[in-house]
Amino acid sequence: NDEAIDALHVIVKRQKEIGVAMT
Repeated sequence: NDEAIDALHVIVKRQKEIGVAMT
C-alpha cells in the first residue's frame, strides 16, 4: 500500500528531525 509507505516515511522523517533537535 503506497499510502502506508508514504505515511511511514513521513513518521521516520519527523522522528529524525525530532532526534536532531533533541541532540
